[in-house]
Amino acid sequence: MRNSLGIACLALGAAFLNSSLRSQVVLSEIEFTSRNSEGQWIELFNMGQKEVDLSKWSLSVEKRTIAGNKQFFFGFPKNTKVASGKFVRIHWLAKVKGNQVCPGKNGIEVFTGTTLNHFLFGLGAESLTPSAGAVGLFDTQKSSDVAKKEHVVDWVQWGSTNWLREGLAIAAKKWVTATFAPAVDPKVSKVPTLAYDYRTPTLPTSGFINWYLDDAPTPCADNSGGGAFMAFYGTSCKGGLSTAPTFSGNGIPKRGVGGGTNFEKFVLTLSPVSQSNGEFGFWLFSAKKAEIPLLGCTLYTDFATLNIIPMISTGTAAEVRWDQIPTGSLPGVYLANQGVVFATKGLAFSNGLEFRFGQ
Repeated sequence: MRNSLGIACLALGAAFLNSSLRSQVVLSEIEFTSRNSEGQWIELFNMGQKEVDLSKWSLSVEKRTIAGNKQFFFGFPKNTKVASGKFVRIHWLAKVKGNQVCPGKNGIEVFTGTTLNHFLFGLGAESLTPSAGAVGLFDTQKSSDVAKKEHVVDWVQWGSTNWLREGLAIAAKKWVTATFAPAVDPKVSKVPTLAYDYRTPTLPTSGFINWYLDDAPTPCADNSGGGAFMAFYGTSCKGGLSTAPTFSGNGIPKRGVGGGTNFEKFVLTLSPVSQSNGEFGFWLFSAKKAEIPLLGCTLYTDFATLNIIPMISTGTAAEVRWDQIPTGSLPGVYLANQGVVFATKGLAFSNGLEFRFGQ
């Protein structure tokens, strides 16, 4: 497998999103931990050509509790404006300091405050939950208007579906039905942020395509700076078999903890793959994504740069483990991936999985 990874030297340049395909101001990154003692934050980016006044806008955070879903709203202070190509980083549940300038003068920092009076509708606020939640951006601070689809500017949900205003986001064509971004595991040694991928413009946004886990947070800066990321795309197809397989990645494609030279805790898994039924798993990877009809299913990897590697069976699944693979020159390299289950009855194709190696 080490020799086959040589094709990974084909790095792809990142392309920025055409602002006409999305709202002018978008949600761009979410921090769930207290990294560098800064606490949790939510970032916006103005992809348009004009300055936007957010003074009458609001930001919502939703989470699940024993009593059901809860949603909290923060209204932006007066004179909160974001210039073209600049960021707004909202420090969630942070003491009020007044709006400040981001490092590098690349935008502004906003601090929500911590008391009931700092948030809208008398609801107060609670912390962001990394395992599942939703954040919405609205161009209003009126309670009656945040229930209308025409006021939804942007939306992201992670870990699961069925959020209070998810239907509004879908109706407003800001979000794809039944999709959600990957959940964040708070137990890993370095908790990633949830980031929007500017390279994959779609409207509405899909949690499986446009959002990914980024192990190299970029507050008040572009998300395409070379950190590790991983995201789903496409759908599985059972083909000639009884079940459609799922191709997933566990861990983050980056070098080991403590700066080691090998990848650690990163595993690609194809499931189900039944060894007792004579099924075998194969890993397909290429330098770019594709969408090619094949045997009644879809090939999500590119023929021109395609490599096929047998996966190791675990009895009910197949894996590619990376703990012994030297990182070498892989950081920054992008791969489009897919799993194929082979049996005498036929083939089954998984969803696509893209990732970029981080430092």
